[in-house]
Amino acid sequence: MCEGKVCVICYERKPTSAFCKTGEHIIPESMGNTNYKLFCVCDDCNQKLGSRLEQKLSSSFISKLFREANKIKGKTGGSGIPSSLNGFYGFDKQGNKYILRQNPDGAYAAQLVAKFKNKKSDVDASLHKITLDDGTSGCFELLLNLNLYGTEDTIIDITVHLKVNDILDFYAQEHNVTVLKIAYEFAVLWFGTEYCNDAIATEIRSVLKNFVKMNRLTEEKVHKSAQQVIDKYVRRADSLCMEIWNTFNHSYKKSLIVNYVHMIIARLCDRQTVIFVCFDGKIPFMVAVGASHWITNSATSCEAMISG
Repeated sequence: MCEGKVCVICYERKPTSAFCKTGEHIIPESMGNTNYKLFCVCDDCNQKLGSRLEQKLSSSFISKLFREANKIKGKTGGSGIPSSLNGFYGFDKQGNKYILRQNPDGAYAAQLVAKFKNKKSDVDASLHKITLDDGTSGCFELLLNLNLYGTEDTIIDITVHLKVNDILDFYAQEHNVTVLKIAYEFAVLWFGTEYCNDAIATEIRSVLKNFVKMNRLTEEKVHKSAQQVIDKYVRRADSLCMEIWNTFNHSYKKSLIVNYVHMIIARLCDRQTVIFVCFDGKIPFMVAVGASHWITNSATSCEAMISG
């Protein structure tokens, strides 16, 4: 009898010692997931996909913004709650330019860039809403307690200007591949390792394995094949996913006083098993993961709700 087990990413049989005893977090721990893990991903695949995919996702601007809004500290021993807007600039209605700085207590201060006469050291704090448009659909909103310095007695509104890349970095190819990985691993968790034999699962796994084995000589080929799979099986699912998000989050909040920030749910859709991945209720993806028989009927679903 062969010892060890097969990794569901590289599909190689390895000794048990090659697998992390604490499990592989399906959604990065830095994004708030402490419950959903797989114990059939080898250390090599776990580490390389973590550095090449998941780390880029969790360190993207939007991810850091969500972590800040939901007070998600990230991995144990990590850097804590990120400061997403520290250093961004904005303007008041008179055109005066300000820089957002974060105080040790976490509150943001809007400070004048230039020195003005009769500058005051402190003005009454006010709650401001900063709206971030993702350029595709919906808006990302974060309420900030801004202590305003160097202004007149009247409270000013700050409009924060962000570069397009700061917002759209979530849609880089690596992030789409990470969504593929999350959907694939949840399918393995819910349906068992038999799911790995599904035709679509085989295609997704091939993309993930390529990212593990990738080097400079094969990088272009890896990205090209990944894009082909992304185009076939991944798409934005704004209206449908948001409807599911609102329904489930509302029902969970009725029974538990919890703020859920991520939702993953598997359902039947267009005669395929589809997994919806919704980060913070703002970035919804729909991933076709396999044949229809993994979900027994249209009323069946598998779900994962992750709180901040």
